Order: sequence, then structure tokens, then C-alpha cells
Amino acid sequence: MILSGTVQQHLQRLMRTGMDSGLARLTQISGAPWQAGEFSLRQGPANEMRRPPKAGAQHCGAIFTLPGGVFLVTFPEASAATVAQAFFKGFSKKPGAWTGMEPDAVAEIANMVVNPVINLLSDAALMIIFLSSPEVWQGDLTTLDEMAFGKLLLREDGQAVRADIQIVSADLGACGAISMLLNSALASHLAEALGA
Repeated sequence: MILSGTVQQHLQRLMRTGMDSGLARLTQISGAPWQAGEFSLRQGPANEMRRPPKAGAQHCGAIFTLPGGVFLVTFPEASAATVAQAFFKGFSKKPGAWTGMEPDAVAEIANMVVNPVINLLSDAALMIIFLSSPEVWQGDLTTLDEMAFGKLLLREDGQAVRADIQIVSADLGACGAISMLLNSALASHLAEALGA
């Protein structure tokens, strides 16, 4: 399975367009601008796509599954707290209403960012993609990455496509990342639809 340069460009454009739509909504709710940053796309054996084992800072992550794929949205612990405070400020004037609500905020924000991407991919592939509700977990990035890969149903060839994009709000001093994992069957279907 090899995605041509053209397909990779289309996939990147669709992800960026979907992210921009979701981040515009997040900007509106949090009262601070959010932007998509660095984008990377890799393909090959799934075992080579996994994050190398390394202890690190705690993150809050939301994992979504879809037939043939997984989305992982992560925020460092400090960013999750900042984002939760900004997010709930738009809904409640009560001081400290966000305290302890970081997982709920991350789940809602992940929904906001991932769903526009899924909608664009569905339209481009001329298929209906059913996305699960987010499961929210806490751990270091390696652990969350392993959990995401554990939910990816690989084909016999063991091949996968991984796309990563960073998101950042300079005004809030917060950042996060979105990872999309696809097995070879879904990647091939998208490649065909996008003009492999």
C-alpha cells in the first residue's frame, strides 16, 4: 500500500480544512484563537509508526474509533486545564466551574475538531463513516499512543497510515495534537476515491 504524492496532498488538505472548521468553533467558544500547525504523514508497517517508549509528562487524550481507523486527540495536563477553563467559561459564569472537568472539556473539544474532518473524508470517499463516542484517558504520550494503536484493526499486511497535526493557541499558552491512524483497507479506499 503506497499513497501517491497526490493522495497525500488531498488527505492533508482535507484534514487541514476540517481542522480549521473545528478550530474556528473552538476559537469562538474559548475566546482565544486556535491554529493548526505542523502536519506529518507516514505510511508503512504499523509497528514502525508507534511512538517509541519514553516516560514523559501526563496528557489527557480522547480516542475515537471508526471502521479501519482511530483518532487520538491529546493535550498536555497543563493545557487541558487551561482549555477546560476557557471552554467552560463560555457556558458558566460560576468561578471554578471547570475544576475537575478537564476530561469532559477534552471530549467535547475533540468532538468539535474531529467531526468536521470525518465529514470531509466521508464525502471525499463517498461512504458513511461511523465514528464512536470519545473515550477519555490520562497518561503519558507513549501510553496513549499504544492505546490508540491497540484499537486499530490491522489487516494481514500489518500496514498503516499515520497523520499527525499540532494545534496551538498562543493567547492561552495551550497546545495539543491530533493523530489519525488508518489501516491499509481504509487507506486504499481513500486513495482510490482521492485519485491514487
